[in-house]
Amino acid sequence: MKKGFTLIELLAVIVILGVIMVIAIPSISNYIIASKNETFVTTAKQFISAVKTSISNDEYILPVEKNEVTIIPISSIDLNKGGVVSPYGNNWIKEKSYIAIINDGDNINPEYTYYIAMQDSKNYAIPLTKEISLNKSVVISNAKNTMEITIQDLSSGLEDISYDQNPPSIIGLPDVTKRGSYTFWISTIYNEK
Repeated sequence: MKKGFTLIELLAVIVILGVIMVIAIPSISNYIIASKNETFVTTAKQFISAVKTSISNDEYILPVEKNEVTIIPISSIDLNKGGVVSPYGNNWIKEKSYIAIINDGDNINPEYTYYIAMQDSKNYAIPLTKEISLNKSVVISNAKNTMEITIQDLSSGLEDISYDQNPPSIIGLPDVTKRGSYTFWISTIYNEK
């Protein structure tokens, strides 16, 4: 008598494997996406941390007056490790990837709030978000037309710029920060190193 599998046994195994794959593949895909989103947020926090360190070393100037903003493109921030490309392996869009530091206080008692916006060339993004609100749920997978603000017109070809009188405002920032009709003035824009 020959030992082997019958056709019905082989079909049963194939069906069971198919069911397992239908269940497992989406779970694995969701896990990979969640992991990349978490890395996206971790990278954003590393950029903010690097800026804070650079500020303590007098590499960047903080805004002085109430509602003034200092803009630092992430292309000008050096991380010790990583950050050159997004966790999805794409290049950052320079005009939509920056840190905005807002003085919520005044020139006597400054209170600085850090925001970050990041978008890569495949439209994975973190829209302008407060540092304390950063978590993997803020990552957008198709941000082609959903980024609130851009600094393209302000940063192209400029060196470190300070605006003393009538600086350009950041369009869209009041809506993002839910500050009603406040106007935020750019005090300094840092260009790419």
